[in-house]
Amino acid sequence: MIKADALPDSIRDLMVDVPDGSGYWVALSGGLDSMVLLWAAGIFFRKELDRPLYAIHINHGLSPNADHWEQFCREQCALRDIPFQAVKVDVDSAGVGLEAGARNARYNVFSSLLQSDQILLQGHHGNDQVETFLMRAIKGAGAGLAGIPRQRKLDQGMIFRPFLTVSRRELSCCAQEAGLSWIHDESNDDIEIERNYLRHQVWPTITKRWPAAQSGVLRTMALCEDYEALARDLAKGDIDSVQKTLSGWSSVFGLSAIDGALLGKLPEYRQRNVIRVWLQSLGGGFPGQARFERIWQELIPAQSAGSPQICWPEGEIRRFQGDLYFMSSAVSGGIQHCQQPEPAITFDCKGEAQSSLLRFLCVPDARRSGQDGWHCVAVVPAPRAGVRVSMVRRNEGLSSVPSGKSLKKYFQARAVPVWLRGHIPVLCYNEEGVAIPGCWSRKESEFFDQQNRMFIYVQLKTNNEPVKP
Repeated sequence: MIKADALPDSIRDLMVDVPDGSGYWVALSGGLDSMVLLWAAGIFFRKELDRPLYAIHINHGLSPNADHWEQFCREQCALRDIPFQAVKVDVDSAGVGLEAGARNARYNVFSSLLQSDQILLQGHHGNDQVETFLMRAIKGAGAGLAGIPRQRKLDQGMIFRPFLTVSRRELSCCAQEAGLSWIHDESNDDIEIERNYLRHQVWPTITKRWPAAQSGVLRTMALCEDYEALARDLAKGDIDSVQKTLSGWSSVFGLSAIDGALLGKLPEYRQRNVIRVWLQSLGGGFPGQARFERIWQELIPAQSAGSPQICWPEGEIRRFQGDLYFMSSAVSGGIQHCQQPEPAITFDCKGEAQSSLLRFLCVPDARRSGQDGWHCVAVVPAPRAGVRVSMVRRNEGLSSVPSGKSLKKYFQARAVPVWLRGHIPVLCYNEEGVAIPGCWSRKESEFFDQQNRMFIYVQLKTNNEPVKP
Protein backbone atom coordinates (compact mmCIF):
# COMPACT_ATOMS: atom_id res chain seq x y z
CA MET A 1 0.00 0.00 0.00
CA ILE A 2 1.35 3.43 -1.00
CA LYS A 3 1.32 6.14 1.64
CA ALA A 4 -0.69 9.16 0.50
CA ASP A 5 2.13 11.51 1.55
CA ALA A 6 5.07 9.53 0.13
CA LEU A 7 6.05 8.78 -3.46
CA PRO A 8 6.98 5.28 -4.67
CA ASP A 9 10.43 5.11 -6.25
CA SER A 10 8.97 4.57 -9.74
CA ILE A 11 7.07 7.88 -9.60
CA ARG A 12 9.84 9.75 -7.80
CA ASP A 13 12.32 8.84 -10.54
CA LEU A 14 9.98 10.40 -13.11
CA MET A 15 9.62 13.62 -11.11
CA VAL A 16 13.39 13.89 -10.64
CA ASP A 17 13.69 14.12 -14.44
CA VAL A 18 11.62 17.32 -14.57
CA PRO A 19 13.92 20.23 -15.55
CA ASP A 20 14.64 23.04 -13.13
CA GLY A 21 12.21 25.95 -13.51
CA SER A 22 11.21 29.20 -11.83
CA GLY A 23 7.82 27.68 -11.02
CA TYR A 24 5.60 24.73 -11.94
CA TRP A 25 2.00 24.43 -13.15
CA VAL A 26 -0.02 21.22 -13.24
CA ALA A 27 -2.50 21.02 -16.13
CA LEU A 28 -5.39 19.66 -14.06
CA SER A 29 -8.45 18.18 -15.77
CA GLY A 30 -9.46 16.12 -12.75
CA GLY A 31 -8.99 12.85 -14.63
CA LEU A 32 -6.84 9.93 -13.50
CA ASP A 33 -3.51 10.97 -15.00
CA SER A 34 -3.72 14.63 -13.95
CA MET A 35 -4.73 13.71 -10.39
CA VAL A 36 -1.73 11.38 -10.05
CA LEU A 37 0.41 14.21 -11.40
CA LEU A 38 -1.06 16.72 -8.93
CA TRP A 39 -0.43 14.31 -6.06
CA ALA A 40 3.15 13.56 -7.16
CA ALA A 41 4.03 17.20 -7.89
CA GLY A 42 2.54 18.35 -4.59
CA ILE A 43 4.74 15.96 -2.62
CA PHE A 44 7.88 16.40 -4.71
CA PHE A 45 7.90 20.14 -5.46
CA ARG A 46 5.94 21.63 -2.57
CA LYS A 47 6.73 19.40 0.41
CA GLU A 48 10.21 18.15 -0.43
CA LEU A 49 11.77 20.92 -2.53
CA ASP A 50 9.65 23.89 -1.39
CA ARG A 51 9.28 25.13 -4.98
CA PRO A 52 6.40 27.25 -6.36
CA LEU A 53 3.60 24.98 -7.60
CA TYR A 54 0.21 25.92 -9.05
CA ALA A 55 -2.64 24.17 -10.83
CA ILE A 56 -4.56 25.36 -13.90
CA HIS A 57 -7.94 23.93 -14.93
CA ILE A 58 -9.49 24.69 -18.32
CA ASN A 59 -13.29 24.68 -18.30
CA HIS A 60 -14.31 24.04 -21.92
CA GLY A 61 -18.01 24.20 -21.10
CA LEU A 62 -18.69 21.25 -23.42
CA SER A 63 -20.15 18.90 -20.82
CA PRO A 64 -23.08 19.41 -18.43
CA ASN A 65 -20.59 18.28 -15.77
CA ALA A 66 -17.98 20.94 -16.64
CA ASP A 67 -18.67 23.15 -13.62
CA HIS A 68 -18.71 20.10 -11.33
CA TRP A 69 -15.27 19.08 -12.63
CA GLU A 70 -13.96 22.59 -12.02
CA GLN A 71 -15.26 22.52 -8.44
CA PHE A 72 -13.75 19.06 -7.89
CA CYS A 73 -10.33 20.31 -9.02
CA ARG A 74 -10.65 23.40 -6.84
CA GLU A 75 -11.41 21.26 -3.78
CA GLN A 76 -8.57 18.82 -4.48
CA CYS A 77 -6.09 21.70 -4.69
CA ALA A 78 -7.46 23.24 -1.49
CA LEU A 79 -6.89 19.93 0.31
CA ARG A 80 -3.24 20.04 -0.77
CA ASP A 81 -2.79 23.80 -0.25
CA ILE A 82 -1.90 24.25 -3.94
CA PRO A 83 -2.90 27.60 -5.53
CA PHE A 84 -5.61 26.95 -8.12
CA GLN A 85 -6.76 28.85 -11.19
CA ALA A 86 -9.67 27.98 -13.49
CA VAL A 87 -10.24 29.54 -16.90
CA LYS A 88 -13.43 29.20 -18.93
CA VAL A 89 -12.86 29.17 -22.68
CA ASP A 90 -14.96 29.37 -25.82
CA VAL A 91 -14.18 26.49 -28.15
CA ASP A 92 -14.04 27.42 -31.83
CA SER A 93 -14.35 24.18 -33.80
CA ALA A 94 -14.86 25.79 -37.21
CA GLY A 95 -12.66 24.10 -39.79
CA VAL A 96 -10.75 21.98 -37.25
CA GLY A 97 -13.32 19.91 -35.35
CA LEU A 98 -14.31 19.90 -31.69
CA GLU A 99 -11.28 18.01 -30.34
CA ALA A 100 -8.75 20.27 -32.08
CA GLY A 101 -10.77 23.37 -31.21
CA ALA A 102 -10.72 22.46 -27.52
CA ARG A 103 -7.00 21.78 -27.70
CA ASN A 104 -6.36 25.14 -29.36
CA ALA A 105 -8.34 26.92 -26.64
CA ARG A 106 -6.34 25.15 -23.91
CA TYR A 107 -2.98 25.95 -25.39
CA ASN A 108 -3.88 29.59 -25.93
CA VAL A 109 -4.45 29.80 -22.17
CA PHE A 110 -1.27 27.88 -21.38
CA SER A 111 0.73 30.12 -23.71
CA SER A 112 -0.44 33.30 -21.99
CA LEU A 113 -0.15 31.74 -18.52
CA LEU A 114 3.50 30.71 -18.41
CA GLN A 115 5.97 33.32 -17.26
CA SER A 116 9.71 33.24 -17.86
CA ASP A 117 11.22 29.76 -17.30
CA GLN A 118 8.05 28.30 -15.79
CA ILE A 119 7.17 24.69 -16.59
CA LEU A 120 3.73 23.29 -17.37
CA LEU A 121 3.40 19.64 -16.32
CA GLN A 122 0.99 17.43 -18.27
CA GLY A 123 -0.10 13.88 -17.46
CA HIS A 124 0.10 12.21 -20.90
CA HIS A 125 1.08 8.55 -20.48
CA GLY A 126 2.26 5.58 -22.55
CA ASN A 127 -1.21 4.72 -23.83
CA ASP A 128 -1.55 8.27 -25.14
CA GLN A 129 1.75 7.79 -26.95
CA VAL A 130 0.58 4.62 -28.68
CA GLU A 131 -2.71 6.21 -29.73
CA THR A 132 -0.86 9.23 -31.11
CA PHE A 133 1.52 7.00 -33.07
CA LEU A 134 -1.31 5.01 -34.64
CA MET A 135 -3.40 8.10 -35.44
CA ARG A 136 -0.45 9.80 -37.13
CA ALA A 137 0.60 6.63 -38.99
CA ILE A 138 -2.93 6.20 -40.35
CA LYS A 139 -2.98 9.82 -41.52
CA GLY A 140 0.55 9.74 -43.00
CA ALA A 141 2.25 12.12 -40.56
CA GLY A 142 5.76 10.91 -41.42
CA ALA A 143 8.18 12.65 -39.07
CA GLY A 144 5.45 12.93 -36.43
CA LEU A 145 5.76 9.20 -35.69
CA ALA A 146 8.22 10.04 -32.92
CA GLY A 147 5.06 10.78 -30.92
CA ILE A 148 4.28 13.25 -28.18
CA PRO A 149 7.50 15.06 -27.19
CA ARG A 150 8.54 14.74 -23.58
CA GLN A 151 9.31 18.43 -23.48
CA ARG A 152 8.93 21.42 -25.75
CA LYS A 153 9.11 25.16 -25.58
CA LEU A 154 5.91 27.16 -25.14
CA ASP A 155 6.48 30.91 -25.47
CA GLN A 156 8.34 32.00 -22.30
CA GLY A 157 8.14 28.60 -20.62
CA MET A 158 8.20 24.88 -21.31
CA ILE A 159 5.86 21.89 -21.36
CA PHE A 160 7.10 18.70 -19.70
CA ARG A 161 5.34 15.32 -19.61
CA PRO A 162 6.92 13.00 -17.01
CA PHE A 163 4.54 10.01 -17.44
CA LEU A 164 5.08 9.15 -21.12
CA THR A 165 6.83 5.87 -20.30
CA VAL A 166 4.12 4.75 -17.84
CA SER A 167 0.95 2.90 -18.84
CA ARG A 168 -2.51 4.00 -17.81
CA ARG A 169 -2.88 0.75 -15.86
CA GLU A 170 0.22 1.58 -13.80
CA LEU A 171 -1.13 5.05 -13.03
CA SER A 172 -4.50 3.56 -12.07
CA CYS A 173 -2.89 1.10 -9.66
CA CYS A 174 -0.81 3.89 -8.14
CA ALA A 175 -3.88 6.13 -7.71
CA GLN A 176 -5.92 3.38 -6.08
CA GLU A 177 -3.16 2.45 -3.65
CA ALA A 178 -2.67 6.12 -2.70
CA GLY A 179 -6.42 6.56 -2.19
CA LEU A 180 -6.79 9.25 -4.85
CA SER A 181 -10.09 10.38 -6.35
CA TRP A 182 -10.67 11.45 -9.95
CA ILE A 183 -13.49 12.27 -12.34
CA HIS A 184 -14.60 10.45 -15.48
CA ASP A 185 -15.15 12.49 -18.64
CA GLU A 186 -18.07 10.87 -20.44
CA SER A 187 -16.81 12.21 -23.78
CA ASN A 188 -13.99 9.65 -23.56
CA ASP A 189 -16.64 6.95 -24.12
CA ASP A 190 -17.88 8.43 -27.40
CA ILE A 191 -16.49 6.20 -30.16
CA GLU A 192 -17.57 8.70 -32.81
CA ILE A 193 -14.41 10.55 -31.77
CA GLU A 194 -11.52 9.02 -33.71
CA ARG A 195 -9.14 8.62 -30.78
CA ASN A 196 -11.84 7.00 -28.65
CA TYR A 197 -12.71 4.58 -31.46
CA LEU A 198 -9.05 3.60 -31.64
CA ARG A 199 -8.86 3.24 -27.85
CA HIS A 200 -12.04 1.21 -27.32
CA GLN A 201 -12.52 -0.69 -30.59
CA VAL A 202 -9.18 -1.08 -32.37
CA TRP A 203 -6.48 -1.26 -29.72
CA PRO A 204 -8.12 -3.99 -27.57
CA THR A 205 -8.34 -6.20 -30.67
CA ILE A 206 -4.66 -5.61 -31.44
CA THR A 207 -3.48 -6.35 -27.90
CA LYS A 208 -5.64 -9.48 -27.71
CA ARG A 209 -3.77 -10.87 -30.71
CA TRP A 210 -0.38 -9.33 -29.82
CA PRO A 211 -0.18 -8.80 -26.02
CA ALA A 212 3.23 -7.07 -26.27
CA ALA A 213 2.01 -4.60 -28.90
CA GLN A 214 2.33 -1.53 -26.67
CA SER A 215 5.96 -2.16 -25.79
CA GLY A 216 6.69 -2.86 -29.47
CA VAL A 217 5.10 0.39 -30.60
CA LEU A 218 6.98 2.34 -27.92
CA ARG A 219 10.28 0.80 -29.13
CA THR A 220 9.43 1.82 -32.69
CA MET A 221 8.69 5.34 -31.50
CA ALA A 222 12.03 5.42 -29.69
CA LEU A 223 13.79 4.52 -32.96
CA CYS A 224 11.82 7.23 -34.75
CA GLU A 225 12.95 9.64 -32.07
CA ASP A 226 16.59 8.70 -32.76
CA TYR A 227 16.11 9.45 -36.46
CA GLU A 228 14.40 12.70 -35.49
CA ALA A 229 17.46 13.62 -33.42
CA LEU A 230 19.73 12.98 -36.41
CA ALA A 231 17.50 15.16 -38.60
CA ARG A 232 17.55 17.94 -36.00
CA ASP A 233 21.35 17.83 -35.80
CA LEU A 234 21.58 18.17 -39.59
CA ALA A 235 19.05 21.00 -39.55
CA LYS A 236 20.92 23.04 -36.93
CA GLY A 237 23.82 23.78 -39.26
CA ASP A 238 21.49 24.48 -42.17
CA ILE A 239 19.33 26.81 -40.08
CA ASP A 240 22.39 28.76 -38.97
CA SER A 241 23.32 29.28 -42.61
CA VAL A 242 19.88 30.48 -43.80
CA GLN A 243 18.39 32.29 -40.80
CA LYS A 244 18.10 36.06 -41.15
CA THR A 245 19.21 38.65 -38.61
CA LEU A 246 16.25 40.94 -37.95
CA SER A 247 15.91 44.35 -36.30
CA GLY A 248 15.10 44.98 -32.65
CA TRP A 249 11.38 44.81 -33.38
CA SER A 250 11.73 41.10 -34.16
CA SER A 251 12.44 40.60 -30.45
CA VAL A 252 9.36 42.60 -29.50
CA PHE A 253 7.02 40.70 -31.83
CA GLY A 254 8.83 37.36 -31.57
CA LEU A 255 9.54 37.13 -35.31
CA SER A 256 12.03 34.74 -36.85
CA ALA A 257 12.92 34.61 -40.54
CA ILE A 258 14.59 32.38 -43.12
CA ASP A 259 16.41 33.82 -46.14
CA GLY A 260 14.50 32.41 -49.12
CA ALA A 261 17.40 32.72 -51.56
CA LEU A 262 19.81 30.83 -49.29
CA LEU A 263 17.17 28.21 -48.50
CA GLY A 264 16.67 27.63 -52.22
CA LYS A 265 20.31 26.57 -52.60
CA LEU A 266 19.71 23.49 -50.43
CA PRO A 267 18.31 20.21 -51.82
CA GLU A 268 14.56 20.03 -51.30
CA TYR A 269 14.75 17.26 -48.68
CA ARG A 270 17.03 19.49 -46.58
CA GLN A 271 14.76 22.48 -47.15
CA ARG A 272 11.89 20.45 -45.72
CA ASN A 273 14.01 19.38 -42.78
CA VAL A 274 15.06 22.99 -42.12
CA ILE A 275 11.49 24.34 -42.11
CA ARG A 276 10.16 21.51 -39.96
CA VAL A 277 12.90 21.78 -37.30
CA TRP A 278 12.89 25.59 -37.44
CA LEU A 279 9.16 25.72 -36.70
CA GLN A 280 9.46 23.17 -33.89
CA SER A 281 12.33 25.09 -32.29
CA LEU A 282 10.16 28.23 -32.23
CA GLY A 283 7.21 26.48 -30.58
CA GLY A 284 5.29 26.30 -33.84
CA GLY A 285 4.93 22.53 -33.71
CA PHE A 286 4.10 20.77 -36.98
CA PRO A 287 1.42 22.48 -39.09
CA GLY A 288 0.08 19.20 -40.47
CA GLN A 289 1.12 17.53 -43.70
CA ALA A 290 -1.38 19.36 -45.91
CA ARG A 291 -0.29 22.80 -44.67
CA PHE A 292 3.35 21.73 -44.78
CA GLU A 293 3.00 20.91 -48.49
CA ARG A 294 1.39 24.30 -49.10
CA ILE A 295 4.65 25.95 -48.02
CA TRP A 296 6.24 24.58 -51.20
CA GLN A 297 3.21 25.28 -53.34
CA GLU A 298 2.44 28.83 -52.19
CA LEU A 299 5.34 30.34 -50.21
CA ILE A 300 8.58 28.96 -51.63
CA PRO A 301 8.03 29.54 -55.39
CA ALA A 302 9.86 32.66 -56.59
CA GLN A 303 6.84 33.76 -58.63
CA SER A 304 4.62 34.04 -55.55
CA ALA A 305 3.29 37.59 -55.33
CA GLY A 306 2.20 39.63 -52.33
CA SER A 307 2.58 38.33 -48.78
CA PRO A 308 0.90 34.89 -48.73
CA GLN A 309 0.52 33.18 -45.38
CA ILE A 310 -0.30 29.77 -43.92
CA CYS A 311 -1.85 29.58 -40.45
CA TRP A 312 -2.31 26.76 -37.94
CA PRO A 313 -3.13 26.71 -34.21
CA GLU A 314 0.43 27.30 -32.96
CA GLY A 315 1.37 30.07 -35.36
CA GLU A 316 1.70 31.22 -38.94
CA ILE A 317 4.35 31.46 -41.62
CA ARG A 318 4.40 34.27 -44.20
CA ARG A 319 6.40 35.15 -47.26
CA PHE A 320 7.66 38.71 -47.64
CA GLN A 321 10.17 39.87 -50.26
CA GLY A 322 11.17 36.27 -50.90
CA ASP A 323 11.86 35.39 -47.25
CA LEU A 324 9.85 33.26 -44.80
CA TYR A 325 8.69 34.72 -41.47
CA PHE A 326 7.24 32.82 -38.51
CA MET A 327 5.03 34.41 -35.86
CA SER A 328 3.41 32.63 -32.91
CA SER A 329 -0.37 32.46 -32.64
CA ALA A 330 -0.28 34.52 -29.43
CA VAL A 331 1.34 37.43 -31.30
CA SER A 332 -0.60 37.07 -34.55
CA GLY A 333 -3.86 36.92 -32.59
CA GLY A 334 -2.99 40.16 -30.82
CA ILE A 335 -2.17 41.87 -34.10
CA GLN A 336 -5.43 40.73 -35.69
CA HIS A 337 -7.38 42.28 -32.82
CA CYS A 338 -5.53 45.60 -33.12
CA GLN A 339 -5.98 46.53 -36.77
CA GLN A 340 -7.85 49.81 -36.31
CA PRO A 341 -5.87 53.10 -36.17
CA GLU A 342 -5.54 54.48 -32.66
CA PRO A 343 -5.31 58.08 -31.42
CA ALA A 344 -2.00 59.50 -30.25
CA ILE A 345 -0.70 57.87 -27.07
CA THR A 346 0.57 60.37 -24.52
CA PHE A 347 3.18 59.44 -21.92
CA ASP A 348 2.34 60.07 -18.27
CA CYS A 349 4.61 61.64 -15.66
CA LYS A 350 6.34 58.28 -15.09
CA GLY A 351 7.25 57.97 -18.75
CA GLU A 352 4.71 55.19 -19.34
CA ALA A 353 2.17 54.71 -22.13
CA GLN A 354 0.34 51.88 -23.83
CA SER A 355 -1.57 51.07 -26.98
CA SER A 356 -3.95 48.16 -27.43
CA LEU A 357 -0.99 45.93 -28.32
CA LEU A 358 2.17 47.42 -26.80
CA ARG A 359 3.43 49.02 -23.61
CA PHE A 360 6.04 51.78 -23.76
CA LEU A 361 8.47 53.13 -21.21
CA CYS A 362 10.70 56.18 -21.76
CA VAL A 363 13.38 56.57 -19.09
CA PRO A 364 16.64 58.55 -18.79
CA ASP A 365 18.81 55.54 -17.98
CA ALA A 366 19.71 52.18 -19.50
CA ARG A 367 18.03 49.16 -17.97
CA ARG A 368 18.23 45.45 -18.59
CA SER A 369 16.79 44.84 -22.05
CA GLY A 370 14.94 41.55 -22.50
CA GLN A 371 13.92 41.30 -18.85
CA ASP A 372 10.27 40.26 -18.47
CA GLY A 373 9.59 40.92 -22.14
CA TRP A 374 10.87 44.52 -22.21
CA HIS A 375 13.15 45.49 -25.12
CA CYS A 376 15.13 48.67 -25.67
CA VAL A 377 14.33 49.69 -29.25
CA ALA A 378 15.89 53.15 -29.39
CA VAL A 379 18.02 55.76 -27.64
CA VAL A 380 17.11 59.34 -28.60
CA PRO A 381 17.79 62.87 -27.34
CA ALA A 382 15.56 63.66 -24.37
CA PRO A 383 12.75 66.22 -24.78
CA ARG A 384 13.19 69.74 -23.49
CA ALA A 385 11.20 70.74 -20.43
CA GLY A 386 7.51 71.19 -21.18
CA VAL A 387 7.57 69.27 -24.46
CA ARG A 388 4.66 66.87 -24.95
CA VAL A 389 5.81 63.30 -25.68
CA SER A 390 3.52 60.92 -27.56
CA MET A 391 3.39 57.94 -29.90
CA VAL A 392 1.31 57.65 -33.08
CA ARG A 393 0.69 54.70 -35.40
CA ARG A 394 -0.02 56.76 -38.52
CA ASN A 395 1.61 59.79 -40.16
CA GLU A 396 -1.48 62.02 -40.01
CA GLY A 397 -0.78 65.11 -37.93
CA LEU A 398 3.02 64.92 -38.15
CA SER A 399 4.65 68.19 -39.18
CA SER A 400 7.42 66.31 -40.99
CA VAL A 401 8.53 62.78 -41.80
CA PRO A 402 11.96 61.36 -42.73
CA SER A 403 13.25 62.72 -46.06
CA GLY A 404 9.77 63.97 -46.87
CA LYS A 405 8.57 60.41 -47.47
CA SER A 406 5.33 58.91 -46.24
CA LEU A 407 5.75 56.27 -43.57
CA LYS A 408 4.56 53.64 -46.04
CA LYS A 409 7.40 54.42 -48.45
CA TYR A 410 9.88 54.62 -45.60
CA PHE A 411 8.92 51.16 -44.36
CA GLN A 412 8.99 49.78 -47.92
CA ALA A 413 12.52 51.06 -48.44
CA ARG A 414 13.66 49.32 -45.27
CA ALA A 415 11.82 46.03 -45.91
CA VAL A 416 9.61 46.25 -42.82
CA PRO A 417 6.98 43.47 -43.17
CA VAL A 418 3.57 44.78 -44.16
CA TRP A 419 1.71 43.21 -41.24
CA LEU A 420 3.91 45.02 -38.67
CA ARG A 421 3.98 48.50 -40.14
CA GLY A 422 0.79 49.72 -38.54
CA HIS A 423 2.05 48.72 -35.09
CA ILE A 424 5.54 50.26 -35.18
CA PRO A 425 4.95 53.71 -33.67
CA VAL A 426 6.39 57.13 -34.39
CA LEU A 427 7.77 59.03 -31.40
CA CYS A 428 6.60 62.64 -31.40
CA TYR A 429 7.75 65.72 -29.51
CA ASN A 430 4.98 68.34 -29.70
CA GLU A 431 3.46 66.48 -32.69
CA GLU A 432 6.77 66.48 -34.60
CA GLY A 433 7.96 63.02 -35.58
CA VAL A 434 11.44 62.68 -34.09
CA ALA A 435 11.99 58.91 -34.27
CA ILE A 436 10.66 55.61 -35.49
CA PRO A 437 12.10 53.52 -32.65
CA GLY A 438 14.52 50.95 -33.91
CA CYS A 439 14.44 52.34 -37.47
CA TRP A 440 15.27 56.04 -37.61
CA SER A 441 15.92 59.07 -35.41
CA ARG A 442 16.00 62.76 -36.31
CA LYS A 443 19.45 64.29 -35.78
CA GLU A 444 18.23 67.75 -34.81
CA SER A 445 15.04 69.28 -33.48
CA GLU A 446 14.12 72.43 -31.60
CA PHE A 447 12.48 70.16 -29.02
CA PHE A 448 15.66 68.20 -28.21
CA ASP A 449 17.63 68.48 -25.00
CA GLN A 450 20.94 67.51 -26.57
CA GLN A 451 22.63 67.12 -23.18
CA ASN A 452 20.47 64.17 -22.13
CA ARG A 453 19.28 60.90 -23.63
CA MET A 454 16.05 58.93 -23.39
CA PHE A 455 15.84 55.13 -23.64
CA ILE A 456 12.68 53.72 -25.22
CA TYR A 457 11.55 50.30 -24.00
CA VAL A 458 8.70 48.30 -25.51
CA GLN A 459 6.81 45.27 -24.21
CA LEU A 460 4.30 43.19 -26.12
CA LYS A 461 1.08 42.86 -24.14
CA THR A 462 0.08 39.46 -22.79
CA ASN A 463 -2.50 38.32 -20.26
CA ASN A 464 0.15 38.60 -17.55
CA GLU A 465 0.69 41.83 -15.64
CA PRO A 466 3.83 43.63 -16.84
CA VAL A 467 6.94 43.93 -14.71
CA LYS A 468 9.04 47.01 -15.35
CA PRO A 469 12.68 46.47 -16.29
